[in-house]
Amino acid sequence: MLTSDLQVVQRKEKELGSLSGKTEDEQSLGTKMNTQIKELQSRLEELDEELETERCARARADKVLFTVVDICTNVCHLHKYYEYWYALRYAGARKSSP
Repeated sequence: MLTSDLQVVQRKEKELGSLSGKTEDEQSLGTKMNTQIKELQSRLEELDEELETERCARARADKVLFTVVDICTNVCHLHKYYEYWYALRYAGARKSSP
């Protein structure tokens, strides 16, 4: 009976050693994953900042575009007004000449 008890104890010690090794492996993996999570969170923050910068740049570009469109519209109106004025003046000059 002593031999079988000794075998049971040895088997249990072996199991304990195996479980201890697995526990260390899992802890190591958990540490690596936590490190990776922190790196990914940091990268996400960087990307959020870049996205905000891009949005601000886009808003400024849109504002400039709308300003340019307004200027073009005004120039177009002025051009039409000038053509109208020139046509009236030319028509008036033709009527007054003999």
